[in-house]
Amino acid sequence: MASRFYPDATGADLDLGVDLMSWFFAFDDLFDGPSGTDPAGAQALVCSTMEVLRRPARRSAVPVVRAFSDLWRRSGEGMSSSWRHRAAGHWRAYLQGYVTEAVHRHRDVMLTVEEHLRLRRETIGVLPTVDLAERIGRFEVPGPIHASSWAAEMLAIAAEVDTIHNDLCSAEKEEARGGIHNLLVILERAGTPHPRRGRGGDAPDDPFPYGAVPRARTPAARCTHGRSSGPAPRRPPLPDLRRQPGTRSVARIVRVRVID
Repeated sequence: MASRFYPDATGADLDLGVDLMSWFFAFDDLFDGPSGTDPAGAQALVCSTMEVLRRPARRSAVPVVRAFSDLWRRSGEGMSSSWRHRAAGHWRAYLQGYVTEAVHRHRDVMLTVEEHLRLRRETIGVLPTVDLAERIGRFEVPGPIHASSWAAEMLAIAAEVDTIHNDLCSAEKEEARGGIHNLLVILERAGTPHPRRGRGGDAPDDPFPYGAVPRARTPAARCTHGRSSGPAPRRPPLPDLRRQPGTRSVARIVRVRVID
């Protein structure tokens, strides 16, 4: 995973990328247990971790906090104070999101699609991952560029794509344990059929009910000597689902938010 995020990294820089990805999984797994439904416990762990952004962790700190302290120290090597300030802000937002999610689980709060995506932009870990790309690449994005609206939009899209991919892969796990922070779980509770099952648990008659037709099955893909065997099918116009709270499917969210 680290080699995909940082394809040019080698040696100690690649080790740093691998350690970051490993830490993400280790920290996230802690909230699969009691801390995930205990806001006070989540807050205590998050506060201990956030403290590292101000000073190194104590030797008595729990292993995941000491590991984060090491990550933060290595991440800041050679970086400016403005980069460290920005990166620390991203980390605080990421960490505080775990407390917010613990409150939701404790109170059984079900978010809307938009609320879920807004929260996951902070907690999916994209912003710290992108920040580390600067450290590993030995450069810094100028402040005015990073603060621009188009840069913010690109980061938001990256976070949403990562969220959608993560939620698709973890849907069955979240359903099995009664999880609520998952896009498919939210859509199902809102009455939208599961893209793989249709309503009532039955497989839908249309194998591609949400318009996601594999390219190999479209007429334009079945070519002979470089010519299409027929015209490509016309797609119906897409509705502006971004303004509709009852979004009908994950596939349509992807088409509106990413493809368009």
